Amino acid sequence: MSLLRRPFVQASVFVAAFAALILFGAARPLARGAPLTTGEPRPGPFPREAAYDRLSSDALGWEGCLGPNAFGGAARVLVTFAPTGHAEEARVEGAPFAGTTTGECIAAKFRDLDVAPFAGPSQTLAIVVVKPAPDRRPAAPR
Repeated sequence: MSLLRRPFVQASVFVAAFAALILFGAARPLARGAPLTTGEPRPGPFPREAAYDRLSSDALGWEGCLGPNAFGGAARVLVTFAPTGHAEEARVEGAPFAGTTTGECIAAKFRDLDVAPFAGPSQTLAIVVVKPAPDRRPAAPR
């Protein structure tokens, strides 16, 4: 009988070959529970602070939805971000803007937001937008 046909020798050759692969870097064992990687960077957690910075940015231009004679008020805007980082939904709640064309215009401005992609489920954030009432008092006499 040939030496390599003995089960003990076959197992020893296999173990030695596997050990050589690990020692010389050709194969790396995975840690328990470690994900297999495809070479692409994995998205991190939801960037909450960056999202709030984007929500509160004056560059959104939601004030442009209000006409020059618009009444003042506050409205709560809920924005839902998909894991891709894009705002998939935005809606205005509460008077005086909810259910109006002005409210829909405001929501549309928030739907254009993007943040960095993240891992996990969609995330919803709320922000209150405030439009001060215009000063309609008559000018004081001189």
